[in-house]
Amino acid sequence: MKRMWIVSFSVVVLVLVLAAHGLTATPAPTPVSNPKTLAEIRGKVTVWYDSGAAWNVAITKINEEFKKKAPNIQVEWATQDAAQLSAKLVAAFSAGAGPDITLGAQARLTTAEQQYEAWADLTPYIQRDKEFAATVAALPESQLNTYRKGSKLWGLPEVVQTVGLFARKSWMQEVRGDIPTDWAELIDLARKMTKPGQFGYCIFGAPGVTNSAGVQFVYSSAAAGVEYPIMDPSGKLTFNSPRAIEVAKWLYRWHHTDKITPPATPTFTHAGFYEAVQAGACGLGRVGAWNVGAWKASKIGEDFVVFPYPPMVKGQKEPNYQVAWNNGIVMQAKPKDPEAVFAFFTYLMSKEAQTIFFPVRTSWSRTDLDFGALMGNNERLLYFSRLQKHYAPEQMVVLPAWLSILDIVSKHLNAMLADPRSDPEKTVKTAYDEAVARCKEIGGCN
Repeated sequence: MKRMWIVSFSVVVLVLVLAAHGLTATPAPTPVSNPKTLAEIRGKVTVWYDSGAAWNVAITKINEEFKKKAPNIQVEWATQDAAQLSAKLVAAFSAGAGPDITLGAQARLTTAEQQYEAWADLTPYIQRDKEFAATVAALPESQLNTYRKGSKLWGLPEVVQTVGLFARKSWMQEVRGDIPTDWAELIDLARKMTKPGQFGYCIFGAPGVTNSAGVQFVYSSAAAGVEYPIMDPSGKLTFNSPRAIEVAKWLYRWHHTDKITPPATPTFTHAGFYEAVQAGACGLGRVGAWNVGAWKASKIGEDFVVFPYPPMVKGQKEPNYQVAWNNGIVMQAKPKDPEAVFAFFTYLMSKEAQTIFFPVRTSWSRTDLDFGALMGNNERLLYFSRLQKHYAPEQMVVLPAWLSILDIVSKHLNAMLADPRSDPEKTVKTAYDEAVARCKEIGGCN
């Protein structure tokens, strides 16, 4: 008996020591024998999201429908500046006041998890809730894996968006052009479309504001067959490979030699790009499901087609990947009203709520949605309803240094686009040297 007491005491002491050093796992929620119905659950849920008025109609409808099912759950939505979401989440959790549910770009949700393990492990919920498990099973595994940290699944890809290119149909008809099948054809078509005040190919970047030039480099490199455009899963820098240098040379050529891009590309932000597209000033450019809906009421209306970013050259042996980003949904690890929070979390991911969201958040992330009914015969959206051969930059969230390195690449590419005297190969080398130094400073690279 004395020996048993000593063993028990030792176990308690060990648990306390581990807890003091933050080494114990967060207890998994245990199923209850008589779970409450939605109508019986009470509580308050706070939701942060990184979009503004564009979601208002959908949010109102979602709240109305959820209230019919769960009249005793109060839901409060708070929109946040997308660029400030990460910093605000860190500040909120450091003060013990983080939101219950957050929807936003995956990269902006990652820091709170890395620093505070702020988000709940969804695995136990999947194991105990069959409907929720079915929802998770309907998401693409490649995107789901970007939310895995060891055995923990800390979020879900609520919206997955594949990058593509758009082309103005009327402009192609005017110059008797076809959808390009390699980069030489892309340049030829863009050159024919370029006129005073009219740009054949709209790319953009903004040092210190966004990393758009780096993103352009990433999705161009993926289409050119570079498996890991910035760094590989082991943390090895890859953006200085021979193929990646070729991509930088093409970016230089588009802007300085062929002059098919806007003259102010280095300071041409997302906002400027979208304004130019809606004003009818761009013949070709990057497009995602996030802006197709917004362009419907623009001057260009239905006057464009969407197609995959073509490979660099015809007969390219390497895979032609389309980059697929995702916006995530996460649930706080220690909410005040856990039953209410999980109830609304699962509703937001349900087919009903995702169907309501669809007009403002087009996504191919779900295999259980009726895309035919949702899109009708809208040819512009069909591209996004099919799972393209894609590259999912999971290193972005697995490796803490990924975004810092992308910022460095963006800065040097913008400098190259701003100076016709620059050399693409030297630009990449300079960026690589700075990235190596940065890696030594912050770690996370090989």
